[in-house]
Amino acid sequence: MSFPTRAHTFVAGDTLTASQLNTEFDIAINALSNGTKDANVSALSGVTLAISTTTDFTGNVNANANVNIGDSSSDTMKVNAISVFNNAVTINAAITLNAAANITGNANISGNVNAAGNVVIGGTLGVTGITTLTANIAGSPNVTGTLTAGNLATAGTSQATGTGTFGNVSTGGTLGVTGLSTLTGGATTPNIVLSSNIGTGTPTADKLYADLLPRAWAQTNTTAILDSKNLTLSVTGAGTYQYTFKTNMADANYAVLVTPTGVSSQSGRYARVQINNSATFTCFLSNASGDVLINTGHSVLVFGNQ
Repeated sequence: MSFPTRAHTFVAGDTLTASQLNTEFDIAINALSNGTKDANVSALSGVTLAISTTTDFTGNVNANANVNIGDSSSDTMKVNAISVFNNAVTINAAITLNAAANITGNANISGNVNAAGNVVIGGTLGVTGITTLTANIAGSPNVTGTLTAGNLATAGTSQATGTGTFGNVSTGGTLGVTGLSTLTGGATTPNIVLSSNIGTGTPTADKLYADLLPRAWAQTNTTAILDSKNLTLSVTGAGTYQYTFKTNMADANYAVLVTPTGVSSQSGRYARVQINNSATFTCFLSNASGDVLINTGHSVLVFGNQ
């Protein structure tokens, strides 16, 4: 696409026809309205700026109203200087940020994002394409594609349903990852949720898989739980310990490991498990011969689908 040029050149004393004058006005109008010509704008003040084609910003961009860019992911946007958006930003195109971006409102991007500078978002960042951030990101990112970032610092809940590769991760809320997450730095977060499924494949070394994590555990003395996660206890008889999940398992096809504790090898204990349903299971502790149920300390560990 070329820049607008005049159709006629006039000098002093020339007489302009209506057709010539209309042609010159049409060229200027087309450049700014329907995009048939490019336009260089050194300063722009207005409520709405609509961009539907490839756009290069070599200077700073300051937008005090909502910003909507592009009609489809085939459009692109490049920003080479600092950008400040004080409201929501919706980008229906790919975006490349070669400098810092500060967005006070929400950012919704349906294309790919490449950011060489820091990205600070006061609201929510939603990206359905590939997000590559070579610097830092702060906000609450929700990424359904691939997210590659430097440091990820979020004050709220973050969700990545694609693949995530991060440096340091720090979030005050929950970080949910349903794809494969690689942390090259440290991770500080109250809740990290990994939902990737390894299926029948071989687990990769040094990776954390949700399928292989315990769903519940307990350390119990003769009559009560000392410490636990996701379990409550009812002692229903001598050596009979019924555990109830706070959050049920998906079905009754889970595994329970029971280990008697505080017992010498000379006077061992025998343990067996009965899976009742997805909500409860019962542990039976007995003497070494297994013919007398007795109260004894033990630990339990549960694996399965939840």
